[in-house]
Amino acid sequence: MQFESLCTVFGMAAINGWDMRQMDVKTAYLNGYLEEEIYMLQPSGFDNGTGCICRLRRSLYGLKQAGNEAWNKAMEELGYEKLKSDYCCFVWHEEEDFSILLVWVDDLINFSNNTDRVEWKLKTKFEINVIREPSILLGMKIDHDKEKKLYHYLKPTTSTLYSNVSVS
Repeated sequence: MQFESLCTVFGMAAINGWDMRQMDVKTAYLNGYLEEEIYMLQPSGFDNGTGCICRLRRSLYGLKQAGNEAWNKAMEELGYEKLKSDYCCFVWHEEEDFSILLVWVDDLINFSNNTDRVEWKLKTKFEINVIREPSILLGMKIDHDKEKKLYHYLKPTTSTLYSNVSVS
């Protein structure tokens, strides 16, 4: 997800009083089929001595194509639309309910006016562990003040990110 998308959705969520939940998707990368042909050597522990190579039919964790393939297909099947400006941001709405999902590797950040319905919907496709409203996200400390309709977040400073680099 792009940092700009995260900041924009934080603002929209604060103004509209949306709930935010972080979710971990177990085996997220095994949910996607590959469109291109990818081959690999036999994995250690499986080598049968023939020297054969294996063709991958499904995504593997760490494979460059894995994330996009898994998420795009699954989100489309659930009725989500991918933003053209951020391929890790998905939007769904039906009647009064809606959800904005931001994807980071195998984690989802859901901003919604009906988190229970969205979680149920996602659980029909994935095995999900709902973590809660995060207090730390991508190295940022997050504080949500629902009464004031504010999300406070402190992003990492350049001094903490590049502590060994001199910037002039």
